Amino acid sequence: MKRAVLSLLAVCSLVSLTGCGALVSVALSDQSSSQSEEEPADPYALEIGKEVQVGAYSITVTKLKIVNDWDGNKVLKITYDWKNNSGEATSPFVSTIFRGFQDGVETDWAHVSDHIDLTKHMKEAKPGASIIGVEDGIGIADMSKPLVIELEEMFSFDNQTYTMRIDDLNAL
Repeated sequence: MKRAVLSLLAVCSLVSLTGCGALVSVALSDQSSSQSEEEPADPYALEIGKEVQVGAYSITVTKLKIVNDWDGNKVLKITYDWKNNSGEATSPFVSTIFRGFQDGVETDWAHVSDHIDLTKHMKEAKPGASIIGVEDGIGIADMSKPLVIELEEMFSFDNQTYTMRIDDLNAL
């Protein structure tokens, strides 16, 4: 009996709401909430502060900044923490690589800048050791276009590529 009364009240409420358009907004809000369910996170997304495993190395990008190279061209300076999880001594320089793409074309590899210190990039670390504050640079062809950053292991055939897209370089 209670179920029948509740059903009748629900139908009456819906019919009364139809005249003022609330039914449409309720239907739309139900539809949009089902569409806005979170999609699974991209396991190969490169984000500031998120540690990723690139082959036998752990990398956490800590900062992005626009600087100039010696010729006055814009460069994206990438600062990151690097850990050697491999079984032999190596350096960030020979283990992983950052690359940039604009309009699907690789940008220049920009290391020649007073604002990028390559000292830590070249240092060798024993297995299990970390280097904090490694710096690298990616050339920028056009500040008005998005830049896609890719991070990969230097010598690998597993095609594991982490990516980050920066739509507004001027905001950095």
